[in-house]
Amino acid sequence: MPEIELPLDPFILSIAAGDEPGPTPDGKHTLVELPIETLSVEAVRRMAPDKVICWLFCPRYDVFDIAAHLEAAGFEGTLIAAAAQLPRKSIVEKELRARFPGLAFQLLSPARLSGRARAYHRAITRPSASPRQAWAQEDATP
Repeated sequence: MPEIELPLDPFILSIAAGDEPGPTPDGKHTLVELPIETLSVEAVRRMAPDKVICWLFCPRYDVFDIAAHLEAAGFEGTLIAAAAQLPRKSIVEKELRARFPGLAFQLLSPARLSGRARAYHRAITRPSASPRQAWAQEDATP
């Protein structure tokens, strides 16, 4: 009897930032969270994810940091960056594609952000408050 190959759920690697969890996509997939501190070329090669999802920017990294690791590892999947509403997301996409032309990239905007990511995003898009002040306000909100 011949063997039948069944498609596997995509393996997605989500990049966490310290105590801030990485983004979690909707849908059917196998998701593994990896702290930014342990992301390396070797880890990417060993895990061989189909997709990597990360925050566009957060207190510990931005998408360019992740893209550099993936490019060095020879990653052939898709890098997905999650962000809140951006006024001109085409600028971010153009800059990332220019810097990493061999990397497949997708920007999810608007994405549902976790509390700390949302606070950080607000803080850096409105420079009147520091990220730490925004986190304290977000943590105090029920």
